[in-house]
Amino acid sequence: MKIRAILLLIMIGYDFSLHIVELLDKVNLHPLYPIFPLFEFISYNLFWTIYWGLAFLLISTLLGSGTTIKNKTEIHI
Repeated sequence: MKIRAILLLIMIGYDFSLHIVELLDKVNLHPLYPIFPLFEFISYNLFWTIYWGLAFLLISTLLGSGTTIKNKTEIHI
């Protein structure tokens, strides 16, 4: 669980760092930013879709790891 949380924080930090260097117009300071101009528009969107899909899976597993249902209870109204 710790590894997933740390990985999720790294992923979110990486994404926000890209946006910050874009806003400050300092893209040459980001170590991984130069790979993005190599992408075409479709592969760029595909990259971020997969990236945030993985982040969503990490979030859902982190939220689900602490909750277990021990007894099923049915409520009839």
